[in-house]
Amino acid sequence: MTVMLSHAGTLRGCGVLHGGGINLGAPVGDGFALVQAPGAQGARVGSGTGVRVAGNGYALVPHISPYRWNTLDLDPAGLPMEVELLQTSQRVAPTAGGIVRVPFEVRRERTLFIDATDALGQPLPFAAQVHSEDGLPLGAVGQGGVIQLRGAQDAGALIIDPEGAARCRIEYRMPDAPGAYGLSWSVGVCVPQRLAAASASL
Repeated sequence: MTVMLSHAGTLRGCGVLHGGGINLGAPVGDGFALVQAPGAQGARVGSGTGVRVAGNGYALVPHISPYRWNTLDLDPAGLPMEVELLQTSQRVAPTAGGIVRVPFEVRRERTLFIDATDALGQPLPFAAQVHSEDGLPLGAVGQGGVIQLRGAQDAGALIIDPEGAARCRIEYRMPDAPGAYGLSWSVGVCVPQRLAAASASL
């Protein structure tokens, strides 16, 4: 990792060349950090610093105190819905003149909102369980029959209330482009299905 300092007139700055590219920032102090948060481009590091995660998924924090614990926070405000920060805070204690790499875990999953109704056009029951066709729990029906599906595929199907009287199957498809506010919406009708045990007894 190479640090390059440059100045022109009254402008001074720092560039750090590393395996993920190059990041620019203010002149560094006795200790500095390289935040690694791939997928969280635009997230603010700390408060009031003006440092944000760049397009390459890294951010240069030019001043942290050596030989003591420093807390680095990553603010998720303004990130797209499909980006989830699994960590928002890290503690590091660098040596004087050293640089530390601070990785943050980021998960990026497409989120689809499904405005779902039953066969009669009524909203699905609030809090009814939502499973994949393979039986994996995916959450519950929200208010107004809206299902928030994280990790949505291009197309698929869901089972609603898999062990209850309201059991039904709904197919979904991701839209070609997000709608208002950058959210992806779909509509669907949940087709009633009999429970396997009930069908076997007939």
